Amino acid sequence: MNHGRENLQKIMDQSLDVICTFDEEGRFRQVSKACKQVWGYELEELIGKRYIEMVLEEDRVLTNEAAASIMSGVDMRNFENRYIRKDNSIIPLIWSARWDAKEKLMYAIARDASEKKATEEKIRVNDARLIKAQEIGKLGYWELERNSKMIWGSEKALEIFGFPPNPSEIPIEQVEACIPDIDKVRQAAMDLIAQDKKYEIEFLIHPADGSPEKHISAVAEIEEDKYGTPFKIVGIFQDITESKTTEKKLLKAYEEIASILASITDGFLTVDKNWTVKYWNKAAERIMGVNRENIIDKNLWEVYADAIPTRFYSEFNKAMNENISIHFEEYFPPLDIWFRLNIYPSKDILSIFFQDITENKRQERLEILEKETLEFYTSHKSSLEDMITFLLNGMQKIHPEMICSVLKIKDGKMYNWSSPQLPKAYNDEVEGLPIGLGQGSCGTAAYLREKVEVADISTHPFWKDYKEIAALYGLNACWSYPIIDSNQNLLGTFGIYFRKIRSIKKAEELTIERARMILINIIENKLAENALKAYKDQLELIYNTSTDVIFLLSIENENRYKFTTVNLPFLSTTDLKRSQVEGKYAEEVIPEPSRSFAFAKYQQAIQEGHTIFWEETTEYPSGKKTGIVSISPVFNEKNECIKLLGIVHDITERKKHEEEIRYSNKELKRKNEELEEKNIKLEDIAWIQSHKIRAPLTRIMGLVDLLTNYRTEEMDTNELLGYIVSSANELDGLIREIVEKTEQVKQPKQ
Repeated sequence: MNHGRENLQKIMDQSLDVICTFDEEGRFRQVSKACKQVWGYELEELIGKRYIEMVLEEDRVLTNEAAASIMSGVDMRNFENRYIRKDNSIIPLIWSARWDAKEKLMYAIARDASEKKATEEKIRVNDARLIKAQEIGKLGYWELERNSKMIWGSEKALEIFGFPPNPSEIPIEQVEACIPDIDKVRQAAMDLIAQDKKYEIEFLIHPADGSPEKHISAVAEIEEDKYGTPFKIVGIFQDITESKTTEKKLLKAYEEIASILASITDGFLTVDKNWTVKYWNKAAERIMGVNRENIIDKNLWEVYADAIPTRFYSEFNKAMNENISIHFEEYFPPLDIWFRLNIYPSKDILSIFFQDITENKRQERLEILEKETLEFYTSHKSSLEDMITFLLNGMQKIHPEMICSVLKIKDGKMYNWSSPQLPKAYNDEVEGLPIGLGQGSCGTAAYLREKVEVADISTHPFWKDYKEIAALYGLNACWSYPIIDSNQNLLGTFGIYFRKIRSIKKAEELTIERARMILINIIENKLAENALKAYKDQLELIYNTSTDVIFLLSIENENRYKFTTVNLPFLSTTDLKRSQVEGKYAEEVIPEPSRSFAFAKYQQAIQEGHTIFWEETTEYPSGKKTGIVSISPVFNEKNECIKLLGIVHDITERKKHEEEIRYSNKELKRKNEELEEKNIKLEDIAWIQSHKIRAPLTRIMGLVDLLTNYRTEEMDTNELLGYIVSSANELDGLIREIVEKTEQVKQPKQ
């Protein structure tokens, strides 16, 4: 019992982690010596102190919430917070804790989350303290001769019994008067004399000087004379009062420490120098699957012979042989468990704290896989099938026993998206699997839109029509999860097959759910990317086939405008190269005076918050271009204008046509006016022809007819000829007038 208590005390005192208890008010009831190293406080300074006073202000709310959870019955492990050391420095801690409702105490272990410093020095100091605490006190020597009524005692012996400390003989009845249970002492002496029975007893005394009672430990033996006859009893005794008091305290401490070690969530065991297991807590039973009765007092390496070729064996021996603390993480294949171990050596034992970090390791590897998948996604122009295959192969490395498959939905049926570990023949057999209840795990999961777990394919009704196919390829269990995007669209299923008949484990379910979320993200993102690319291609087609000029301006500091993109009509219209526009500030592209006018319109669009229209003519290398410009402001969620979208409808040719039409109309008007003037002149000519010419012509024709057909002797021919000449002259004058007017009609108006 003493040896066990001493060992437990050593464990508590040597631990680099703080082992402590708190009452309902959060006050320290007991704390291990590691508090000095971790926090800088002595034991006495912490007892009765509220731990929350040491917690960093920013961590107090979470710490109180964690404490409330623990006190409600929830075991807590790996809770992290920060404490303020006595020197005001801050130290991060990792806690494991459990609440004992019966004792109304919280048992906790605090681990320094920073690098542990001077571990060997701390162990040396702790060993020195233990040695000092266990120093053997001064011994009293006594002798009792056969048939004597007197007992001789040394100075220390007399002092212990409350007699004057002068070595001398004391009447035996005075000594016996100090011993309440004198019969026990007498019987031991009689057994020693008569039976040579070992004399080694403990008893209580009431010192003769009235000082407080004492506990005495005594040993004695028989001395014989030269003839071999017993003649004297000699012995020593020790005042073990202090050790008895300490023993009671240690017993209580032992019970508390045992309770702590039994209740902590970390596995804990101790072995001696012969590798015999001396302690094995409940957490060790749970993690290792071995009960205490089956391992206590057995050789560790005989029970776990599979560990001898591993790092566990070498590190344990290094800690034992070199007397150093060792901390490491390692995988143990026979149990399929990752361990985190902290090994603390002492003079007689090796103390090992260990945790099952398998799920943490898998989550770490899954995080790495997720990162690698995203890197694969961003650095490779790969198909969706390639990305899913990359993820499933990574999953298989984390869980070698899993055979993963992803099916996609098309026209109400299911088709293979990626199943890198499944036989191709099996994939071909189930290709085009219908969605419905009883259509295997995947078809049913798609139908129900919820996970389906089948531990034994051969007996489950969902696999009635497919169990022979599965058996043919050695598939005996299958879980399936629907893949549903953020818009609640069913994209496919994530199936996990096993060669053995088995149910799902909680840790595996966490891993699978994490992988399912990764699948949803990459599938949804890739599908969205493909849709966006198709939409972008359509926009690009519209963008570059549009006859209108389109451009996008970003708004830089100090209201400077930079061209971010322009379409092909912009370049063909302006005769500029893309490198002369994109990435250039507007003032580098738009010449004056159009620039100032355009910038004013930009500001107007930003200030008014809507599209602005105007007509603009600008001089470009291709010549003057006229267009109807529209500028639309684009605002972010903070209502800040970040871009301007510009569209220019080129009306240069229309303007040319309009100018030609205006010129043609002007010419037509002028010609009409000339024509009207000519018509007037022609009308004058026609009037002259029809009226003025007709009179002299008629006279001439009448005179000629008279002379020709009706001439008489009485007629004066010369007079008639004079009339003809006069009429001819009049007619000639009229003809010249007509000729002049005709010439005027022919000549264009100046």
